[in-house]
Amino acid sequence: MSLHHEWLRGIRHESPLALLVADIDNFKRINDTLGHQAGDEVLIGVARILKENFQRSEDLVARYGEEEFVCVLPHASFEQARASAERLVQAVARADFPGLGLLPQPLTISVGFAVTQPGTNASADQLFRVADGLLYEAKARGKNQAVGNDLDPARGLSQVG
Repeated sequence: MSLHHEWLRGIRHESPLALLVADIDNFKRINDTLGHQAGDEVLIGVARILKENFQRSEDLVARYGEEEFVCVLPHASFEQARASAERLVQAVARADFPGLGLLPQPLTISVGFAVTQPGTNASADQLFRVADGLLYEAKARGKNQAVGNDLDPARGLSQVG
């Protein structure tokens, strides 16, 4: 299962598709200060939290890049995606990460998410670029939060807001 596969399924079934892109805040500092083994433990812990928060069989959680994760949520409305993104932010901030005592707590993530009705006037890659851009907006706003957009498929996915 992949984002492209779910995009095509969304077109066929005329159902919405949500994409969340999550990034561990200040991850480089963890690796630089505590070492890569501590960084690996943080990655495993965050991945576990993400998986635990998505129970539907069709949801996909995957690591993307060094400290980024993507979550593909077929048939999810904007409200469902927002609730999921906010739940993830809170779950990571509440989690106990032993061995991070040398760093300011809590460990946090930022999430960008976008929801649209897949169609032929846009692509899964565009949906990813929008969600990724919203992740960087969440970081610019101070991190430890989720920022999202409900995209109108008639406008295409190039416009956010």
